[in-house]
Amino acid sequence: MTTGAFRVWTCDDNGVWVSTEPTADSSKLPDPASDKAVDIYFAPAGVPPDDQSKLYDDITYVLDVVRRLYLPDGTCPNKQKFRAYYVRIFRLTQVGLQGQDAAPKQAKSALDSIKASLLDDEGLRVKTRNLSALAEMATVLSLPCLVFYFVLCVIGSGEIERLLGELGLSRVATANFMLLWVGCLVGVCLSYGVRTATLSLADLVSSGPDRLPPGTRLVFIGTLTMLFGLLFCYGIVEVKIGGYSSANIATDPGLAFIVGAAYFSPPRQSAHRAVQRCSAASSC
Repeated sequence: MTTGAFRVWTCDDNGVWVSTEPTADSSKLPDPASDKAVDIYFAPAGVPPDDQSKLYDDITYVLDVVRRLYLPDGTCPNKQKFRAYYVRIFRLTQVGLQGQDAAPKQAKSALDSIKASLLDDEGLRVKTRNLSALAEMATVLSLPCLVFYFVLCVIGSGEIERLLGELGLSRVATANFMLLWVGCLVGVCLSYGVRTATLSLADLVSSGPDRLPPGTRLVFIGTLTMLFGLLFCYGIVEVKIGGYSSANIATDPGLAFIVGAAYFSPPRQSAHRAVQRCSAASSC
């Protein structure tokens, strides 16, 4: 056992102590069950050893996640769940960081149990919510492109083709680029579903590692897809998939959709890695 390097107390959002004033009088104990207690005040009582310093960081992070989830301004306000988690976190904080017989190892085990409980309680709900929001936005952004694709394919040669020709655009290539965009958005949704099989605490309070809202993420990746589609069509970059060349996306609608869905949005691939892969392919 080691001496705790902190004295901890319940406090409100403004850092003001709750229940009783933190004094040297050990008979006045904090009450984590108080409705006003939503944060933890840490008063240094010495230089913390490494294990207590690490425990302090972990506790503040987990408490921040709980606050962002369950407080009234959180993503899923729930007074009962917040209080239950807060009491557990506060008590293990006392065990691991306070007193003459602090036990940071045991407190760390208890904190790991809380992390697992949070993921069990909220993981499925958060993943379903994020995936639904992503799919909904992908649908909104895909429908105009599908309508435009249908119009270009059904009308065939005519006034629209003449206008596109004056702009230096091919009707078939333009239609296929609509499918490239749609394929990319489908790929982003599939990618999220696959790569978040194992959630972390960060996933419970954010939409993804890039911290972008669904619409912004889809537009960004979709725009990047269109850019690389142009590079493929002009032969600046060429990637071969089996017997198919990426340059054929301008004439093959199925290939355009597949390239958008499978190439630009594989699991755990960022836009930066897509650039690296395409650059490497062009040098082969």
